[in-house]
Amino acid sequence: MIGALPTTRGGPPPIDPLTAAIATMISASDAESLLLLIEGLAAEPFDPAIGRPRVPTLFVAGQEDPVAAADDLAGRLPDARVLRVPGDHFTAMAGPEFRTAVFEFLGVGA
Repeated sequence: MIGALPTTRGGPPPIDPLTAAIATMISASDAESLLLLIEGLAAEPFDPAIGRPRVPTLFVAGQEDPVAAADDLAGRLPDARVLRVPGDHFTAMAGPEFRTAVFEFLGVGA
């Protein structure tokens, strides 16, 4: 994701939409920490073809999240579903809908 770095320094936006979304997040946050996170994710990407979960899986994503690939990932797993909640890549987890969805999926009370 080094391609996102020039954008954070006032350069042109990346052509790739994922890199562009990451560049936007970096510009609004701690660039060094986000780049380290991205490097870590790139080193061990989630590949559902390898070691598929054998349990029901819930992907929760923000309705305004340009980064989430929840639908694609859920389509690759045998017992997965996607739930969209209000918010974007960051704010979705802070909303009560996220918490409710997780607790309902796990079968525990909030």
